[in-house]
Amino acid sequence: MSIMCNNHIKYNIGIDIGDGLMCPILYNNIPCENVIQFIVGDISVLYYINIFMGNNILSEDNTLIYKTSILSPEKIIYIKLNIDNILYHHNMVLITIYTKTVVLLNEIIVLPILDIIYVIKNIDISKYKLRFELKEIIETIKNKINTNMIKLDESDKIILNQKLDNVISNITELNNIKLLEIKNNLKNKFFL
Repeated sequence: MSIMCNNHIKYNIGIDIGDGLMCPILYNNIPCENVIQFIVGDISVLYYINIFMGNNILSEDNTLIYKTSILSPEKIIYIKLNIDNILYHHNMVLITIYTKTVVLLNEIIVLPILDIIYVIKNIDISKYKLRFELKEIIETIKNKINTNMIKLDESDKIILNQKLDNVISNITELNNIKLLEIKNNLKNKFFL
């Protein structure tokens, strides 16, 4: 009889780029390495990247193990997570964030020992993605207004900012159709 010994991590390790959903990158086999590509909407905006551990879809149902912010000089960034046998035995994972020309982050994360409760929910993933896209569009518009790429009178700036803040504050109450409608209207009006 042959016995194969293989290491497994108990939970997936994934990333949340701000939409509230965990996108698993590392699964339970060791060694494991995975790279995902992320397209930055505006290179002058700081992006927050959160790394979670757990097997639930919603980030809030998992455990946050690392957070960082990235200001990228290029539109496309790559996020690579790596765990090999040495890192596994020291309860660590290597995160590398880079573009085609520069490494933005290269760091080892110590993984906590966790007992995570599994949560079963009906989740409308489209709604979370639409909320994230709408928030990103609003942040881009606000940034363009603040840097005078979009020229408005002061009174118009105040009114527009109030309307955009109102959308953000009520975003959880909007249905998918309304979220999509607002997103498309803003993209068309501001040529995004």
